[in-house]
Amino acid sequence: MKATPLLLCLACSALAAPPAKKQPEPAEPLPALEKNTIAIDGHPESVAADAEGNIYFTCIGSRLTPTEKDKDGYLGVIPHGSTEPKKITDVDTLDAPKGLLYQDGFLYCTDVDMVFKINAKTGAIEGYVDLSPSRMKFLNDLAFINGRLMVSSTDTNQIFYVDTNTSSYGELVTKQPIYKPNGLAWDPERKVIYLCEYATDEKGKPSGRLLSINPVSREVTELSKERGQYDGLVYRDNALYYSDWSKDKKPEAVRRLDLKTGRSAPVATGPVEGAADFILYDSMMVVPGMTEKKIHIMPIGGKNNPGCSAFIPLIRAAAAFPALAAFFNLRLEVHLGMRLVNGNMNKISDQIMEGMKTAMKAKDTVTLNTLRALKTALTNTAIAKGGLGTLLEEAEELAVVRKQIKQREDSAEQFRSAGRPELAEKEEAEIAVLKQFMPAELTAEETAAILETVMKETGASTKKDMGQVMKLMQERTAGRVNGKELARMVSARLS
Repeated sequence: MKATPLLLCLACSALAAPPAKKQPEPAEPLPALEKNTIAIDGHPESVAADAEGNIYFTCIGSRLTPTEKDKDGYLGVIPHGSTEPKKITDVDTLDAPKGLLYQDGFLYCTDVDMVFKINAKTGAIEGYVDLSPSRMKFLNDLAFINGRLMVSSTDTNQIFYVDTNTSSYGELVTKQPIYKPNGLAWDPERKVIYLCEYATDEKGKPSGRLLSINPVSREVTELSKERGQYDGLVYRDNALYYSDWSKDKKPEAVRRLDLKTGRSAPVATGPVEGAADFILYDSMMVVPGMTEKKIHIMPIGGKNNPGCSAFIPLIRAAAAFPALAAFFNLRLEVHLGMRLVNGNMNKISDQIMEGMKTAMKAKDTVTLNTLRALKTALTNTAIAKGGLGTLLEEAEELAVVRKQIKQREDSAEQFRSAGRPELAEKEEAEIAVLKQFMPAELTAEETAAILETVMKETGASTKKDMGQVMKLMQERTAGRVNGKELARMVSARLS
């Protein structure tokens, strides 16, 4: 198939784009990673991970020639529990693969002027997009942005949406210029695109920026006054993690920018040569050292990154002291944002953890990814409330679940409006998983009785009282009534 460029303006792209689909981040109970440095046959550029703890990587090849079509590159995997990398793709399949994503059994990678969809088990190419008509030679990073696959083109200063199923693509056009775009990430809460630049000025000094792009207004905003030669980019918990070649061979090679405070700090726990497209795996990071032909697995360091690695000395000591082991188990649960009641986790957290274990065994990716997203949302809410270890009340937990359901309901509606029923069905499947945590829905009669009481208490009678009545109804029904149906019932009672 030959790709047909779809020269789209961003405004049209934004309207047509499917709504945000949160990408799963490695989290408990994923298999633990051990700190390791793994030698690679060639120059690794990007990494990804699946739910079983397998680490996938792209390799430009034995020669560091990222723009040449020399059939020297390949995709590989480091199986969980192993330090022996294996090749996935055959010789002469790829030239210089760079960016990499894993999703639902497939690997998506960039390769000079192509984007491939590759079966992670067989290495077979099952879809591709040919961007050569746009004359680039350095397609780079990949990210799922607002439900669409997006790629950066470093040498042509462009960003593209691509579709490997139809072999089509369209350009994302920004109001302000971008230079040497590299790492990409999506913030589903703020609904902005993050971008980092691998750039130098006319004197050879690092000039790359950390940017956000509003997909509706197309405005580009600088996030920091720092400048660097930025490569990999990851968004997690109101922070951007990024690799910087201007800090090459130093522990500062990977840094973290707090989006609330604007402060940055190093998070790598060791030097990396040629830190490229990395991933965060629970409390660990997996960083390809492109120029040194290695992949590093290391704890996430830094004062602002309390990870499980901080408890390693306690883990070792606990093996010898039962009392300490008991304390450590309690402390670890609190650290992970779970609350203990009489030695057990609260009901929702308990259900989540058990559900994730069951889903992993059954290879039920829909349930697993949904529960991971819920667990992360609960932890983030607890931290936002009072910091790490803060306890959530039952009503607060249910509010988080309701928000997760509402996000997917909105997405499903947009998908159906856009003529994508298969994507809407995925959202609805996730809604079904989340509703297991909610109390039984109220009947129409029960809801009407509550509404009658609220009307009498407030004396509400006209549409101007809508806000007051809805607030009380939402409090008293506690998410047990569909929001749209509740609004309809309230509106019908007010003149």
